[in-house]
Amino acid sequence: MSQPPPSFKDDLRISVVSVILLQIIVAAVYIVPVESSPLLSARLDLRVVEPVLFILPMVTLALYRWNERLARWFAALTPIAVVIGIHHQLAIPGILVLLSISTGLAAGLLGLRAAFGTAVGAAAALLLYRSLAGGVDGWQLGIALIAILSMLLLMVSIIRPARQVSVWAWSYYQKGVETIEENRQSRGELNQALDDLAHANRQLALLYEKQTALQHIAEEAERTKSSFVAKVSHEFRTPLNMIIGLAAVMIENPHVYGRSLPAEMMEDLRIIHRNCEHLASLINDVLALSQAQSGQMILHREMLPIGEIIGEALDVVRPLVMKKKLSLALEIPSDLQDISCDRTRIRQVILNLLSNAARFTDHGGIVVQVEDQPNNVLVLVRDSGPGILPDDMERIFEPFCQGSEKAWRDKGGSGLGLTISKQFVELHGGKIWLESQTGAGTTFFVSLPKNVQFTPQAGPTRWISREWPWVERRPEAKIASLTDRPRVVLCDPLDGQDLLIAGAGAAVEIESFRELNEALASVHSMPAHVVLLRGSRLADLRPMFDRARKQLPDTPLVGCVAPQQVSPALQAGADRYLVKPIHPSALREAIQHLQPAPRSVLIADDDTDARRLIERMVTLFDAQIKVEMASTGAEALRILCDHPVDLLLLDLVMPEIDGLQVLQSIRADAALSRLTVFILSAQDPSDFRPQCQEMLVAFGDGIDLRKTLECALGVSEILFNPHAEAG
Repeated sequence: MSQPPPSFKDDLRISVVSVILLQIIVAAVYIVPVESSPLLSARLDLRVVEPVLFILPMVTLALYRWNERLARWFAALTPIAVVIGIHHQLAIPGILVLLSISTGLAAGLLGLRAAFGTAVGAAAALLLYRSLAGGVDGWQLGIALIAILSMLLLMVSIIRPARQVSVWAWSYYQKGVETIEENRQSRGELNQALDDLAHANRQLALLYEKQTALQHIAEEAERTKSSFVAKVSHEFRTPLNMIIGLAAVMIENPHVYGRSLPAEMMEDLRIIHRNCEHLASLINDVLALSQAQSGQMILHREMLPIGEIIGEALDVVRPLVMKKKLSLALEIPSDLQDISCDRTRIRQVILNLLSNAARFTDHGGIVVQVEDQPNNVLVLVRDSGPGILPDDMERIFEPFCQGSEKAWRDKGGSGLGLTISKQFVELHGGKIWLESQTGAGTTFFVSLPKNVQFTPQAGPTRWISREWPWVERRPEAKIASLTDRPRVVLCDPLDGQDLLIAGAGAAVEIESFRELNEALASVHSMPAHVVLLRGSRLADLRPMFDRARKQLPDTPLVGCVAPQQVSPALQAGADRYLVKPIHPSALREAIQHLQPAPRSVLIADDDTDARRLIERMVTLFDAQIKVEMASTGAEALRILCDHPVDLLLLDLVMPEIDGLQVLQSIRADAALSRLTVFILSAQDPSDFRPQCQEMLVAFGDGIDLRKTLECALGVSEILFNPHAEAG
């Protein structure tokens, strides 16, 4: 700890001027009572005392002007001579105690060392006075010495802590000065940093505006791409339906042409049919990949046995395995639990892996193994094929990747199977990976959760918000507000939560329940921003909505009437839905299930070739069936009104009146309501997404009318904003 400077120490000592004033006061206090008392005046020679008492302050002042330190010593030692002189003249008992004043003055004027020396000098003067003049009793001597010693100890106990405090104060003062200097420098650096941050904020604001524009462009491009893929797929399916259907008829029933076809022509037809089937499969794969990547693919989850799904895939690939004389083994635990999954998608994943293994394996066999893990089910598909090169393993799941070796590319395939499989597995919350060694085979691993609550996939847009405002930086510090994703509790007895969540992204936290009691309990345990109730009809939704309104008076409620995900045609009353291209066997199987068997059929399609193909398929099934044709929906309704038929094969896309309107008119007519209608369309029914037909909104006992207008404007903005459409 640093010592304070001498000037700082001097500031802690008694001023000489104050001692001079004290000397004058003592002189006045001493002389006045002596002059007023005849007895004291007689005993004391005032002619000597008065000059001495008044001369002392003047001498002290003169010394102070000449040498301050000498003046301090003079002021500290003078009381010794004065006290002894007064005692010598008046012999006042106990006045020698005042000798301790010199010790106190020395401590205050010069310090503890001077006080110690003055105490020793006062004691020596007292002893010398007693030995020379006498008149000092032993008890007076003892009391005087004790007083001198006590004053010395008192000064030590006062001045030493004061000195220590002064040292501490000086040290903290120096630290304070250093801190102030550091703060001054830090303030300059902070101001510079604030300027830099303001500049960075301006740059970020510009980047955000550019990013927002690019985001809108990307979203528009994504919608355009999805629309393009859907339209192109539909346009491709229509002519492919003609080619595949006619080729299948010519291959399976060549006798309808009146003579047998040459073997070379039959082989060429089989090649045409096979390649068209491959092209149709490629179109379906592209459409599925587009839906999965854009978040429009909906999973229909059920609790299903994974062994049954694998068995269905094995049945499909078994003929190819037997043709190549490969072994096929399935190892699955007998006590395996069911998992929550979409049967069609997981079956397609397993089928893709098995098909690849069968195509690339020429010797040995294929093993499918299922392992039961605590939270997941692990499916292994192992083959003894040529394996995959290390460079290809890194990009095997990329679209159209078929390996760098020519022998692998010659095996066929679109190169989309593994890409689509990866998308399907990740939509289920699982993982897919592989292990391979060149020449020693390949093993694909598919890990699927047993029972997972679907949550929105966190895409890159989770870091983007269109509501980010430009906020000027404030000088005062603020506690950042805690922001989190809005929590939505969904009660969906129809188990269609995937439809509502598909477009939510990562901006919303959704917890879904099928039972209202579970949803209410969840809100009571943890508050929600909104409770969303779904019903297929208003009559089903209203009781559930009223019950939730009573038990959750402080939570906004939104009810939506949205039926299950079915195509509008099936919802309107179609009996079957067949997706083009339609194989003759598929149409034959559908007609065979009708009881009684139809004797007359009306084909309604605006495509002449399509009508001819479907007619050929129907007559191949039963040559006795009477077939009529209509090129428009209005023509089909006129034919049905003139003479009803047993079966209507109806296309959806037609001019004037489309197939859906025809179907609605049929079901509304009492005379035609029982007519069997099959929809034949290139539109996949899974592409249709249900629409919310009605909405109910409530908050406690009601919504203030002033807020009602704000709610209406907010809903209007969402409905009219093209970017607000989910998916």
